[in-house]
Order: sequence, then C-alpha cells, then structure tokens
Amino acid sequence: LEKSSKQLDDAKAEQQEKQAVLEDQESKIKEQMAELEGMKKRLDDTQARQEEKQAALDQQVADLEKSSKQLDDAKAEQQEKQAVLEDQESKIKEQMAELEGMKKRLDDTQARQEEKQAALDQQVADLEKSSKQ
Repeated sequence: LEKSSKQLDDAKAEQQEKQAVLEDQESKIKEQMAELEGMKKRLDDTQARQEEKQAALDQQVADLEKSSKQLDDAKAEQQEKQAVLEDQESKIKEQMAELEGMKKRLDDTQARQEEKQAALDQQVADLEKSSKQ
C-alpha cells in the first residue's frame, strides 16, 4: 500500500511537472503570439504607409504627366503663333517691297512731272519773251 501510495505520489509529481512544462510552453507560445501580432501590426502599418507613399507618387506622376502635356500643348501653340508671326512678317515684307516700288514709281513720275513743268515754264517764258519782242 505504501508502495502504491509512493507510486501515486510519484505519478502526481510527474503529472505536476508535465503540467508546469505545459503551462510554461503555453506561456511562451502566448508571448510568441503577442510578438507575432505586434510584428503583423507593424508590418500592416508599414504596408499602409507604403501604399500611401505609392499613392502620393502615383499622383505626382499623374501631375507631372499633366504638366508635361500642358507644356507640350503650350509649345505647340507657341510654334503655331510663331508660324503665324513669320507669315505675317513675310507678308509685311512683301507689302513693304510693293510700297517701295510704288514710291519709286511715284518719285519717278514726280521727277518727270517736274521736268515737264520746267519745260512748260521755259516755253511760257520763251513765248512771253517772243511776244514782247
């Protein structure tokens, strides 16, 4: 009976040791779970920040593309305006050349008119002189 009691006590002690080991393992598992949950939360937070940064970068890219398109449009518009100005300048030069030609013809006509007038004045003077004689 004593032997059975000792075996029972030994079995209880062994059971208590196993229970203590199990509780210690359970405690360590809970700590590891808490650490893993903390790591997961930090990972989720980091991922959320990365997604925010990516969204901000995507927006910057979109803004830059929009600005680039606006710049390209402005350049094209400027080139069109430059072409119009060059065309107008060319037409003005043509008109200036025409006007210079017209002015030269007018000056030539005026010179001929002055020569004719001088000749007429001379004829009048000659006639007046003849009529006085």
